[in-house]
Amino acid sequence: MQQRTQKRMTRFFFLGILIVSPVLMPGCEQWFLRTVPDVTGQTLTVAEAALTEAGLTRGTVTLQCSNNVSSGNVIGQDPAAGTKIKKNTPVNLVISSGPCPVQVPDVTGQARAAAESAITGAGLTVGTVTQQCSDAVLAGNVISTDPVGGTQVHPGSAVNLVVSAGPCQVTVPDVTGQSQAAAARP
Repeated sequence: MQQRTQKRMTRFFFLGILIVSPVLMPGCEQWFLRTVPDVTGQTLTVAEAALTEAGLTRGTVTLQCSNNVSSGNVIGQDPAAGTKIKKNTPVNLVISSGPCPVQVPDVTGQARAAAESAITGAGLTVGTVTQQCSDAVLAGNVISTDPVGGTQVHPGSAVNLVVSAGPCQVTVPDVTGQSQAAAARP
């Protein structure tokens, strides 16, 4: 009889565990899992504090340029915000290094107005404009730029232009009183 009672008690115990387990398990989750906070847009220091407060750690930090997020602030994170992960799991962060570089357009040979428009259209400014004679480039067209086309620069950087003033003048020697043959000699 005692053995029978003991078997019944054992069955009730395990049956009780099966009934109570689903109710208790979600509550146990808080001891093991953490929700990743959204740290995008925050400074690295503030993001690290938020991760620590959530029971997580900072993982790898990589830099990436961004035209939308200020330098030093978080652009992205992995795992994503709202994800449930184990306590003390590292969260990797991508930090803005500032605006993305801009490529200087190649405007050599273009008319000055078109060149200036291309430069400002690329997010740059027109710097100093100087003129220089050129036998190869039509007057009013760009001979060269500094920095040269194709160079990567910070947005808003100045691009200096050298514009053709037309053909270079040649000094004609005074050959009056000389024979044609003598005047033709270099």
